Amino acid sequence: MTDEDPPAVIYPLVADRGNERVLTEWLEDTAVYKLADTDRSLTESEFDLCIVDADGLRAHKTRLVAAKEAESPELLPVLLLLSERHSDVIDLDAGTIADNVFPTTVDEILRMPIRQAELHWRINALLRLREQSIKLSDRAATLKRFRQAVDASGHAIFITDSDGTIEYANDAFEEITGYSPTEAIENKPRILKSGEMSSEYYSELWSTITAGEIWDEQVINRRKDGVLYTAHQTIAPITDDQDDIQAYVAIQTDITDLKNRTRQLKVIDTILRHNLRNNLTSIRGAAELITEEASGDIPTWATNIITDADELLTTGTKSRSITKILSEDPTPMSVDLEPVVSSAIETVSAAHPTAQFEIDLSEPLEATTTNAIEAAIEELLTNASIHNDQDDPEIAVRGWTDDETVNISVRDNGPGISEMNAEVLESGTSLDDLRHGSGLGLWLVYWIITRSGGNISVETVEPRGTRVTISLQNHSTENSSER
Repeated sequence: MTDEDPPAVIYPLVADRGNERVLTEWLEDTAVYKLADTDRSLTESEFDLCIVDADGLRAHKTRLVAAKEAESPELLPVLLLLSERHSDVIDLDAGTIADNVFPTTVDEILRMPIRQAELHWRINALLRLREQSIKLSDRAATLKRFRQAVDASGHAIFITDSDGTIEYANDAFEEITGYSPTEAIENKPRILKSGEMSSEYYSELWSTITAGEIWDEQVINRRKDGVLYTAHQTIAPITDDQDDIQAYVAIQTDITDLKNRTRQLKVIDTILRHNLRNNLTSIRGAAELITEEASGDIPTWATNIITDADELLTTGTKSRSITKILSEDPTPMSVDLEPVVSSAIETVSAAHPTAQFEIDLSEPLEATTTNAIEAAIEELLTNASIHNDQDDPEIAVRGWTDDETVNISVRDNGPGISEMNAEVLESGTSLDDLRHGSGLGLWLVYWIITRSGGNISVETVEPRGTRVTISLQNHSTENSSER
């Protein structure tokens, strides 16, 4: 113990009046100790160590055992002060004290007469043992909670040694794979191989994790009953203090149902878009004939039908783009935004020749984003062009970097963006909150930027117009921080 530690609480249980008085006075005069409240019973009082003599042990052994059991698995040490005239207490072979009390109750024996220095040393040694037992108990409780959390996670979690032999599997492992932990342990994960994955897949997996990196991919495995399942699997190496790999931990999440639902939605999406496109094409063609042959107000109505049909066809095309983007792996990568933005401007200029572009892309614009970023920028430029009430829309595109981000802003001179559409871009307002249908293009922008780890801000500019700014992670800064 140190002077900074709180005083250790000592419960004296000495029957001999003279020894009790001397012990109590010594404890009261020693700053690192504090007397327990002896008016309370052993089982009710809180203390760190009990000092007992032979008569006190005989009289209170039951309560001592109960107090120690109440503290278990933490050690509640008991120090026995033993005089020469009571030394026979430890020589009894058949008595209940010798057979039952000493192995479970007394942790240290100190023969009297004793020196204060020796008593102090023995007390500190027992207190250190108690402190160690408390730490071990805390660690055991933490491990127990961790084990309970792992078992309740719903994910198959297993640990292998450095050669890939399974040493541990949680309960969910059996739920997903069909193999009980007992069946899995001492086997290798190859018991799950389905034959659906290439040898190159496993070679890349092993080269990744043996290099100390994390593997995060989908895998098709086979359950014990032969049924295939698709899992999202993460495997990470476990290293020692020298960064040498000692084991691997793998986490599998069964995504079979998700894959099946995604596949079903893709089929439905394809059928709906195909029927929508065919039917709208027929309606549009009929409307064009009406505009050519009818008279009065009818051609005007037919023109409105053509306009609505074109908008629905555009919506269908954007829906397909969104479905494709959301189905792809949103893995961010390094992208030079200057040619990406220039390409998007070229595309939009060709579609909207009256739009006038002012471009400032002088700085290096290396960002971390997905490969769908061009679609997001093109959509912002298109939105600035077609939702502009000026004869010659003016659109300013600027790119710049700061310490953490790469930024692209699109400013127009139009009538401004609605509050609802601004919320779609900035926060992806829930569809349940929308009062009417926002253009899918804005959702497309939001999802692309969000999946890239970026964010969007919208602001009104004077004298009129809107500025939308995309901010993405600066790839150069990200690499510097990793190094």
